[in-house]
Amino acid sequence: MSSVGEETELNFDFHGVLLCVRASSLRDEMESSEKRREEMDLAQRRGRRWSLIQR
Repeated sequence: MSSVGEETELNFDFHGVLLCVRASSLRDEMESSEKRREEMDLAQRRGRRWSLIQR
């Protein structure tokens, strides 16, 4: 039989892990959105260059 103290400790650990995972996934989302923005900028520059060449 486990005591109530053990259960709350386990619960706390679980929440801590969840928070860590959520934070890391948020960081990944921010990084990927930044990368996407950079890629879009690159694509736009490339597009402008193409339009200059094709004229």
